[in-house]
Amino acid sequence: MATKTKTKPKKSPTKKASKPRHDDDEDDIYTRTRKQIDSTRGGAEFYKIAAERTVIRIFPFEDEQGEERLFLPQKQHWLKRPEEVRIPCPGRGCALCALKDDLDEDSWNKVKASTQYMVNAVVREGGEDRQVIARLPKTVVEGYKLDKGIIDLMEPRLKVCDLEKGYDFIIRRSKQGKGPIQYKVHLDENGPKPIGVEVKPVDLTRFQLQDIKDVELEAAAEKVSKAYQR
Repeated sequence: MATKTKTKPKKSPTKKASKPRHDDDEDDIYTRTRKQIDSTRGGAEFYKIAAERTVIRIFPFEDEQGEERLFLPQKQHWLKRPEEVRIPCPGRGCALCALKDDLDEDSWNKVKASTQYMVNAVVREGGEDRQVIARLPKTVVEGYKLDKGIIDLMEPRLKVCDLEKGYDFIIRRSKQGKGPIQYKVHLDENGPKPIGVEVKPVDLTRFQLQDIKDVELEAAAEKVSKAYQR
């Protein structure tokens, strides 16, 4: 008679203790903002004005509430060290802004917050058109009132931004020595031009960075301070 073999009861899998999430985790803000950027970017190409002469057509988008918008302003610290990341600036009480008194002028210029305007655009380069999400400096948008005045000088805004019968903007960029970068903007005097590529407006509000806690800003500021004071 065969003896029965006793089977040992299966042990339930042991769950690994999850690593507690500390609000003062230095890396949290870097990891979270990077994941957000990667998850929302999709196939979009971010474009920064770098050439001496750039020709673009800008056009509006609809946000989730169905409101038509043209620009998405963002005030942020675009950090390069110790890691590349952009962190939204809350303004008053910002721990990163408080580093101004601790860093030399050159380092501070690399850390201080700046305002950029994101806009759906078609860039015309080398006889080709391509859709991008342009990051325009504050001086380009506010200095020339692209969001208010200049678009209404010749035509209603929507007609200027129309993809078939609208106008291009010509942005000229120049820099002398160690002085600040200068921009000049004007409408293309050659009149309306259709674009040569099919475009789909991107809801730019999905790129709006999440607010962060004071303790996260303080941890990031400490990390940045150490990186620039080495």
